[in-house]
Amino acid sequence: MLHSYSSKINIQLKPQLPAGQALRKIYRYLLQIMKKNENGIINDIDTEFLHDFRVSVRRTRSALGQINNIMDKNIVQKAKRDFSYLGQSTNRLRDIDVYLLKEDQYKKMLPENRRDYLNPFFEDLKRQKKTENILVKKLLKSVRYKRIMNEWEFYLNKKIYARNLTITEKQPIIIVARKVICERNQKMLEFGKNILINPSDELLHQLRIAGKKLRYLLEFFSSLFPQTQMQILIKKLKKLQDNLGDYHDLAVHQEMLKKFAEQLATQENREKETILTLGIITMKLNEKQELVKKDFFETFRIYSAPEIQKIFHDLFYDSMLQE
Repeated sequence: MLHSYSSKINIQLKPQLPAGQALRKIYRYLLQIMKKNENGIINDIDTEFLHDFRVSVRRTRSALGQINNIMDKNIVQKAKRDFSYLGQSTNRLRDIDVYLLKEDQYKKMLPENRRDYLNPFFEDLKRQKKTENILVKKLLKSVRYKRIMNEWEFYLNKKIYARNLTITEKQPIIIVARKVICERNQKMLEFGKNILINPSDELLHQLRIAGKKLRYLLEFFSSLFPQTQMQILIKKLKKLQDNLGDYHDLAVHQEMLKKFAEQLATQENREKETILTLGIITMKLNEKQELVKKDFFETFRIYSAPEIQKIFHDLFYDSMLQE
């Protein structure tokens, strides 16, 4: 077992808990997950440590961006910059990990006599991984990283007296939760309807990001609402997210393969068979991407169906109007 915790969010909130306190509880939970993964990343035990670390960074950034009128604006802006820096600094290593995890899958797409021609591509990635591992280890041991984590933890644990809370911090968290979930779901529906008219890659990308943000909100605030309905919403949203994520990943992987093929083509001793093999894989990934895109329309139809949207309205919209 790699972890002594579940990567699924399990935060228990009470509906009338002041929003400022609830958000601090969410951020503390995410911060602890980041800290628990530090040694696993530094010692390069498994790629899942970096993955879980980055998911908590993303969840933190998402909450800071979507629920941004509750806590001190200066603190929030600084935290946004700090966690953006941590995300960007670990992007490349995670990308390489994902490509390397695909090695067997890519090779199975090819006849056996072609599989070894992919080796130069994966050997190059392994060299890059060593360099990126060193950079990420340096990051986690750096003064800047420790300062970011310590200052954020200090702020989250600082005792706050009820009389010092602002009006927005005193709001019951359930009111804030309903509002932000309603807004995000509306954006999801708007993006989706636009895609049905114009299925561009840019709109699909925007919908993927919107879906990720909504998923995080549903997970943060799950304990505030009936679990049966919440699980239905999360399940339907996850299916849509998986479709959009697959489409995005396939596009990114094709671009990576093309770039490496172009690099080989400029070298004096061109590895022609490897270039050809990379082209075959790219073509197969493109075919798969088109199939995923076709599946999108049915997946979005299920998510936007009246019975699913009725759950959204019953849990969030109608309740918000009653208040």
